[in-house]
Amino acid sequence: MSNSREDSHVGEENTNDVIPLEGVQEVEGVDEASRDDDGVEQRSNKKKQGMQEPSYVWGHFTKVTINGELKAKCNHCQAKLVASGHNGTSHLDRHLKKSCKAKGVPSVLDSLQKTLSVTRKDDGTSCIETREFDPIVARQKIATLVVKHELPLNFVEYEAFRDLISYANPLVKNLSRNTLKSEIFKLYQAEKAKAMALLENNDSRVAIPTDMWTASNQKKGYMVVTGHFVDKSWRL
Repeated sequence: MSNSREDSHVGEENTNDVIPLEGVQEVEGVDEASRDDDGVEQRSNKKKQGMQEPSYVWGHFTKVTINGELKAKCNHCQAKLVASGHNGTSHLDRHLKKSCKAKGVPSVLDSLQKTLSVTRKDDGTSCIETREFDPIVARQKIATLVVKHELPLNFVEYEAFRDLISYANPLVKNLSRNTLKSEIFKLYQAEKAKAMALLENNDSRVAIPTDMWTASNQKKGYMVVTGHFVDKSWRL
């Protein structure tokens, strides 16, 4: 090997002396690790290059290495799932919301659905507190938004709207126009029940005037019916 090398460099000035290192092996970087009682290597929860780690998912899993394969160990039920980067984290999210809860793990979703809210006091100061996220209330508020501002039903399918909701709270599920239609009907039934209960408890007469107008942008006619009465506190 040395003869061929010398022959190939005949006539050339050798400016660099190469000193061969024998018996020296390259050492690869080793992550900090520890082992639990089961002999499973606990790897540090550092982000690997090219692997995104949603904070709430990895707050419920620990990365472990079993037989040379990276796994995600559930901190609640000790189940071990695939944790390689190309598999993503959707299966870990499903495990928390379905499988883990079905095994009797105490209220995993409660810890996932706590959000921070800012409350303003009368003196002008503000305080931050945790509150429970209710997906039913979220759907009702979206339905109220669409009705109050006369938005089309497919508004909830707008890409920009869904991107905004996902950014504001990833726990809010996207609605379709059919689901929104159902939510609006529920809202109508609830408001109708409130109005009927108010009229049933009223002992005075009720005046029912009507008003009609035409929307200039839609060229459609509308009629609104209003009920006026005096309640028990003599308020109109």
